[in-house]
Amino acid sequence: MAITSYWKRFSLYLVTLCACLALTDVSTNAAPLTLENTSQFDITGTENGRIYRISVYSPKEQAPEEGFPVIYVTDSSQMFPLIIGPAARYAAGVKETPAVIVGIGYPETMEANKERAVDLTIPLPDENKQPEGTGGASSFLNFITHDLKPVIEKDHKINKQDQSLYGHSYGGLFALYTLFTATSEFQNYLISSPSIWFGNKHILTLKDQIRVQQNQRLRVLLTVGSHEDTPDRKILATRDNPEELKARMAEFAMVQNTINLAAELDSQLDTFEFHKLDGLSHMLAGRVAVIRAIPFVFDHFD
Repeated sequence: MAITSYWKRFSLYLVTLCACLALTDVSTNAAPLTLENTSQFDITGTENGRIYRISVYSPKEQAPEEGFPVIYVTDSSQMFPLIIGPAARYAAGVKETPAVIVGIGYPETMEANKERAVDLTIPLPDENKQPEGTGGASSFLNFITHDLKPVIEKDHKINKQDQSLYGHSYGGLFALYTLFTATSEFQNYLISSPSIWFGNKHILTLKDQIRVQQNQRLRVLLTVGSHEDTPDRKILATRDNPEELKARMAEFAMVQNTINLAAELDSQLDTFEFHKLDGLSHMLAGRVAVIRAIPFVFDHFD
């Protein structure tokens, strides 16, 4: 699990995180924020009939002969604004082809937390043990591969040998599910703080299903915050029963579960990196991890 040269350059770009965080609109009277070179559209999944709000960053440069790299990002409302600016600046700084970035989210009229719980969690073998409102990962993956990708590839010249998937928390669980069951759909898997605990760690029973096709370039980045098993003091202060929250987070064992998985993937994959993000809680880890994924994606030929 070596730390490659891209971390040396990454520090020059981490400062952009603060600028990106300023994108959050805290004024109820403010006009909607428009992000440069971006567009949005809604699309309905053919298999699951669910509606998705898609945000797309389109590089202004002309596509090279092989096409643009593409990064698909779950939890678009939170992660898409964070990644697009730093990704464009980093690509320009290292003179790499910029990426098309596709954020997958939901219209404002839908309750995102409930919707993501359906789409990003995995189906369990015993339907009686499947928590209500979960288990739609297979259909969501089908939506990405059969509904969304063709639209993106129609509008942009995409390098199909340079596709990335980013996910945090439940999104990280979905990224693991895709890595294990549909390995060839992406070449870079950017997995942040995956919810391995879901369904009594059923995701771990799928890891031996990884199938790397001949000549497929497969790279995996796995991250977790060092403080993810400890609730923030400010959050605890708002809870009537803080000890219950402490016990729940300890049961999830986000940090140790991820460390254990990292050891297994490191021995299983040719190109794999794991980083524990010091001092970061679960939510902060996701926001830093999406920025840290940028050098990993663009430095793959070093």
